[in-house]
Amino acid sequence: MAAPVRRLPDLPDAAVPQAADAVHRLRARPAREDRRQGRPARRALPAPQLQQGARRLVRPAQPLQRPRGPRNAPRKRNGPASARPARVGPRGTPTGPQAAVVSNAHAPLPSPLSDPLRQRGHPRRTAGPAVCFPAGRLRADDRAEGGGASAGTEEHGRQPRGGRMTNGKVEILLALIDLHGGTGTFCRNLASGLRRFHPDEFAVRVLLLRDRGMHDADRSAFHSLDVIGAEVHEDWRRFYETPWHAWLIHRRVASSSAQIILTVGTYMNLLVPVVAQGRRAILSAHSPSISLHHDSRYPTITRMLMRWRYPRNLIVGPADGVIHDLVDNFGARRTCKIPHGVDLELIESLAQEPASDLPAQRPYIVACGRLSAAKDYPTLIRAYADAARHGLALDLIILGDGEERGRLTSLVRALGLADRVHFLGHRDNPFPYMKRATFYVLSSIFEGFGYSLLEAMVLGLPVIATNCPTGPAEILDHGASGILVAPQNVTSLSEAMGRLAADAGLRADMAAKARRRAEQLSIRRMAEAYRDLFRRTLNDCRR
Repeated sequence: MAAPVRRLPDLPDAAVPQAADAVHRLRARPAREDRRQGRPARRALPAPQLQQGARRLVRPAQPLQRPRGPRNAPRKRNGPASARPARVGPRGTPTGPQAAVVSNAHAPLPSPLSDPLRQRGHPRRTAGPAVCFPAGRLRADDRAEGGGASAGTEEHGRQPRGGRMTNGKVEILLALIDLHGGTGTFCRNLASGLRRFHPDEFAVRVLLLRDRGMHDADRSAFHSLDVIGAEVHEDWRRFYETPWHAWLIHRRVASSSAQIILTVGTYMNLLVPVVAQGRRAILSAHSPSISLHHDSRYPTITRMLMRWRYPRNLIVGPADGVIHDLVDNFGARRTCKIPHGVDLELIESLAQEPASDLPAQRPYIVACGRLSAAKDYPTLIRAYADAARHGLALDLIILGDGEERGRLTSLVRALGLADRVHFLGHRDNPFPYMKRATFYVLSSIFEGFGYSLLEAMVLGLPVIATNCPTGPAEILDHGASGILVAPQNVTSLSEAMGRLAADAGLRADMAAKARRRAEQLSIRRMAEAYRDLFRRTLNDCRR
């Protein structure tokens, strides 16, 4: 409870100029507003009146303390009117029983000075004699002039709820579990695009729960990279890990000055907006809800939480299918579609590196992605076996690692293809292997977007992809830039592979179309779309 303001005897003359300077700074605030709005300037107060007003604003260095009774004494809820804090009217004028106490301290001041003062009875401490200033948050121009509290902080030592950096850039905080997989590629591309094409406008910082999927260059790719170092499990341990994650994230967010938080992935979409109250959070969904049946141990609970949280925030999705899924299944009210983009120059540069560990010097088909159920590699291997029986002479190379590797290796041996199907494992740089392939195949059951498909198109590879509910169809312009086949259909995939392998003219035509389509989904377009989104968000905050 704020100490009541009381009127004291005259201030020593040595302290009057300091208090008068503080009052003069407050007097300059309405003058700036007059100049901005084109109104006639108000008459400046002469020095004697400023000093007189300063004397009446002076209060002791220590705030008055309300006397306390015994420790076990019952607490009174309704005290006398003089002990209750004054209510403040719409223009800062105190009302209620204690209005006379507060108003008496400011009554002798002229009206131009009292208008900008939002008198709430809390003291703002300064060096020397304490002067009673309004307890409201200082505006940016007042902080720049050095009035009251130091720049970048609020009253009573609290940290600001987001602000601009000292160099003028807007801070964007990306919050996600780790940089593994497609979400890590998205964060790197977004940070690279904003830094390259809007270097003076944004600073992208990253907050990770764990360091999985990090590369050596990630420290320099972002303005800062903060790894909490927490354990993240997918089983029953998630129930007791979540409160601990929430506390850790809350501490990191509270100490940051980010104006906008972009959450990546379902877990952070549900957690960060709850613990980062007062910050503007934008959610991003990168896969449809069908992925919950494969990636979550408790899909029912996750769906309930998504139906509670998603209607409250703006959500960004990379494809129309993801947006429709958010609206139809989770009641999302505010959505925005921004397709992912790729760095064409970087991919072409990385593709020039050697690929010395290729198992054979024969032409091959390439597939790239995590060895998981969602990628449906069994359908790809069976389709390849069927095409090989019909004369397909190309090998099959699969880049990636995951929990399905043992099962897939057994399937390859059972089909007698151990010398033609090669698992090369995870590669930090898969582009040299992709560039030397004859064509690329994506056999997924579902995709959020399909980054590896777009990266293969950048290298001028003809592509075959399954027509998932989201992702590949939009990347391939609904079949205009590549071949689409039905998911989990061995026969249609086998026929497409055989037809593309046998027709060199078709491969050349599809490669040219794939490259043109990839240029339309560049990192520059993605960076411009997110720049516009961040600008709109900041404008909404200021209204």
